[in-house]
Amino acid sequence: MSACAPADPAASDSGGAPATGGAAATPGGANGSGAGGVVATGGVTSTGGVIATGGQAGTGGALSTGGSLSTGGSGAGGAGGAGMPPTGGSGGMGGGNSAGCKEGLGLCDDFESYPEGTAPYDSATSRWMPVRVASPGTSLKVDSMNASSGSKALHITGTNLPGGIGDTKGTVVISTKPGDAAFPAGTKAGFVRFMMFLKTFTQSGSTHGRLVRVGDSTITSLNNPQGYAFDLHFKEPATFKIEKFNDVYFGSVNPVPLEGKWVCWEQEYGPTTLNFWQDGKLVTNSTKFPGGITLTTFAIGFETYTPLPAIDFWLDDVAFDAKQRIGCPAAK
Repeated sequence: MSACAPADPAASDSGGAPATGGAAATPGGANGSGAGGVVATGGVTSTGGVIATGGQAGTGGALSTGGSLSTGGSGAGGAGGAGMPPTGGSGGMGGGNSAGCKEGLGLCDDFESYPEGTAPYDSATSRWMPVRVASPGTSLKVDSMNASSGSKALHITGTNLPGGIGDTKGTVVISTKPGDAAFPAGTKAGFVRFMMFLKTFTQSGSTHGRLVRVGDSTITSLNNPQGYAFDLHFKEPATFKIEKFNDVYFGSVNPVPLEGKWVCWEQEYGPTTLNFWQDGKLVTNSTKFPGGITLTTFAIGFETYTPLPAIDFWLDDVAFDAKQRIGCPAAK
């Protein structure tokens, strides 16, 4: 991969005239109907345009291959319908809504179905698989210490990470398995949503860490990935940015005031449009976004390409959908 150098202003998109954010659609209400309907503001409509089709609960089964909202309608995916099902497109429920995952999403995981202290990929029927999980100084486990919805979340920590390319440099990453139903053939656009609680972040000089990725099967590679990532990125204090691999960056949000609370992050990727929201407010948008990548894989975790003394955070209500903006879960 190319060196993680600060973005070249000529190559990076500043977001143009960012929208005020208040006018951006705020979906995620009852049955996913969404208020306002149109996702992007400033004249940039999102891929798919209308947030939900018809607003009927449980419709949109076509968002997953096979069209069924859960595996045989049996409620597979965890007690009480929580957690991400093994094969469905049910939005993380086994036949009903959960606080963090509405019906009809291609993929959504609220981590409620996993035993505390385990990793999401430990179950043979999980849609997650390990990518890099044995790097010294890192940990990725479900626990009940903190949660955005329900009682559990995915807890990721790293200490004294050397940074750089290689499995021992401070990386802990899981991804969806090949052929996941959230990615119909030919998918070139989609929406990501996740909740993040940043407890600790200490850096020494500049930093480049990737957290949540979507792209083709190479996004799990440390060398030449094809896709997009949510980055914790450069200088003191570091900022959150969206990265188009390699080294084209969009948007900027200072993380310092965001520590110690749950924050809702949303992104819309491609094929020609980028939208990036923080707690429902549009941070940046671009119609010059260099898209066109076929999306097949979703990955979460943390990896750093520069030395990092410590990071400690939780992810919850992690979701991807190829058709509709997902919106933020209701506050506890």
